[in-house]
Amino acid sequence: MRGNKVPGYLGLARRANKLVAGSDAVLWAIKKNLAKIVFIASDAASNTVKKFQKKCYDYNVLVINEYSSEELSKAIGKPLCKVLAITDQGFSDAIRGQLNGGIK
Repeated sequence: MRGNKVPGYLGLARRANKLVAGSDAVLWAIKKNLAKIVFIASDAASNTVKKFQKKCYDYNVLVINEYSSEELSKAIGKPLCKVLAITDQGFSDAIRGQLNGGIK
C-alpha cells in the first residue's frame, strides 16, 4: 500500500470500531453524515464506483480509490472488502495528512 501509514490507520480504525465496511453499512454511514472518508477499491465494479462517487459528492465526503480490494482487505483484516468508510474525525485527519504528504 504505497509505503505510507494509511493501512495502519485503517487497521487501527477497525479495531477502534471507527470504520464501517460493506456497501450497505457505508451507504448508511454516508446518509447519516457519519462517513468522513470513503475508500472504494480500484478493482470494484464500475456501477459500484459510480454509485458511491455520486453519493459521496452529494454528501460532500472525500473518496479515495487508489487501493485494490486486496490491499483494503489486508489492512482491515476482512476478506473481499470493496468499500469502507472512516467514521472518526481524528482518523480522517490522520489519513488526510498522510495523503497530502504529511502536511495537515
